[in-house]
Amino acid sequence: MKKKSFFLFLLGLVILTYTVTHIIVSKKINNWIEQNENITVENTNINLLLGNVSLDGVRIDDKSFTTDTCIINTIQIKDLSILDYLLKDEINIEEITIKNADLFLTKIPQIRIIRIFIFLNLL
Repeated sequence: MKKKSFFLFLLGLVILTYTVTHIIVSKKINNWIEQNENITVENTNINLLLGNVSLDGVRIDDKSFTTDTCIINTIQIKDLSILDYLLKDEINIEEITIKNADLFLTKIPQIRIIRIFIFLNLL
């Protein structure tokens, strides 16, 4: 009987931890979106177990980078490190997928990661 009680207690603790973490991550992501007045998102889906985040109906309206409002149907972020995000306020992402995007860029942002990767491949 003690093993069953301990198992139920442990299961309840895991469920409570998951729920609290999900609420905190959801609030942090939604607050970040609300603070950026140039970005609007219709729907946010979060899967903490896999570390995946999906943003649906993304609209970017930043005149310094775009000529028109950019519309992205879906942005899928895979393997987001939740612990780094909660504890260090850093975002470490394994993969980003953009689906059905209409982008109108005035400047091409410099991507140093690609330059470093190309440089390392040349060695």
